[in-house]
Amino acid sequence: MEIATREVRMTITMDYNDGCTKKIHILKYYVGNEKTPVLRYKQVELRYPDGTIDEDRSYVCKLIIDENDDFGTEYTELEIEMLKTIHYNDNSTKTIKIWKIYNDFMKKSAIRHKMVEFRHPDGTIDKYRSNDIRLFN
Repeated sequence: MEIATREVRMTITMDYNDGCTKKIHILKYYVGNEKTPVLRYKQVELRYPDGTIDEDRSYVCKLIIDENDDFGTEYTELEIEMLKTIHYNDNSTKTIKIWKIYNDFMKKSAIRHKMVEFRHPDGTIDKYRSNDIRLFN
């Protein structure tokens, strides 16, 4: 069974001390087992505590995913959500969901949750290839 396409979605939420929230959405699409994505897409949205969006620090870009964080203040909490979908050439699908939450005083994640779901072409879930792991520090 070979990989036909892969798609990685990542959402990073940063809550800052001054009440601002920064959300970063990253999408990457791969073909086969290639290490380099065919398409990279990044959207950054910075919201003030009143809900307005800072247009100067918010942007959308394709193919450039390594912009620097120039906001300058420390965040109180960092939440990362990642969704990876692998489509095999026999129409089966493997979905991996990872959630990590970091606090400003910890180098390691406080909470980590990883869920793997393998679906056969008929839509049934393979319970031997699927799992659900939760770790707390």
